[in-house]
Amino acid sequence: MEKGEKTIYYRDLAGDEFSKAKITPRVIDEKYVYVRKNPFWYISRFFWYRLIAMPIGFFAFRCRFHHKIVGREKLKAAGKSGIFLYANHTQETADAFFPTYAVFPKSVYVVVNPENVSMKFFGRFTPRLGALPLPATAGAARNFVKAVDKRIGEGKCVTIYPEAHIWPYCTFIRPFKKGSFKYPVKLDAPAYSMTNVYSRTKRGKVKITSYIDGPFYGEGNDRMSKEKDLSDKVYSAMCERAKLNTYARINYEPAEAKDD
Repeated sequence: MEKGEKTIYYRDLAGDEFSKAKITPRVIDEKYVYVRKNPFWYISRFFWYRLIAMPIGFFAFRCRFHHKIVGREKLKAAGKSGIFLYANHTQETADAFFPTYAVFPKSVYVVVNPENVSMKFFGRFTPRLGALPLPATAGAARNFVKAVDKRIGEGKCVTIYPEAHIWPYCTFIRPFKKGSFKYPVKLDAPAYSMTNVYSRTKRGKVKITSYIDGPFYGEGNDRMSKEKDLSDKVYSAMCERAKLNTYARINYEPAEAKDD
C-alpha cells in the first residue's frame, strides 16, 4: 500500500479521537426533541437537506474525492422497508453525506455524538440534515429509541458509525462500540455495511470508493447472540473491503512503536 508522509500514533483503538473540531457538547436530556410534529419543520428539512446540502455536497465531494459508490443494487432487497447502514468513520464532513448518496432516494438519519448538534450556528441545522444525537439520560434514551423506531417504520435509513470516533483517512476497521447492533435486531430490520476505501487517481488526488454489502441479519437463540452475530458479519464484510485500500494518506501506528 502506498503511504503518505504523516503518521499519527494511537494508544486506544476504540477510544482515541482525532477529529480537529473542538466543541463543548451539550447534554442531550429528555428535553431534546428528536421527532418534530410541526409540518413547517419538515418543509425546512426538505429545503436544507434535499435542495441545499445534497447538491452542494455531491459536487464538492465528487470534485475533492472523486467519490464512487459500488454495490447500490444490493439495497433493492430491502424494498421500501427501513434499513440500518453501518460505515467506517474516516471523514469529518463527508461522512454525513456519503450515506445519503448511497441509499438515495431513501431519506437518511445519522446517529451522531452530541457535538454535532452543539455548534452555535450549524447546530441548528444538523438535525434538519438528519442528526440523531446520542442521549445522556434515561429519558432521552427512551425518546432516542422511539425516534429510531419511527424512522425505520417510515422506510428511512438510519446510519450508524460503530467505530464511534473519527480517524481521518484510516484504512483499517477499528473495534465496534458495544450496543451498536441492538437496533436492527430489536426491529428485525436489514443491516448493510458501507466501507469507504482510499486510492489515488492518475493525477495523484485522493479517491474514495464506497462499497455496499448486505443485507445482514443477526442469527442466534437470544438477543445478545443475534447482536454479536450481526456485528461479526458487518465487521467481517468491512474488513474484507478494507483490503482494497491502496493509499494511506495518514499512517496510524501504535504509540509503542514511537516509544521504542
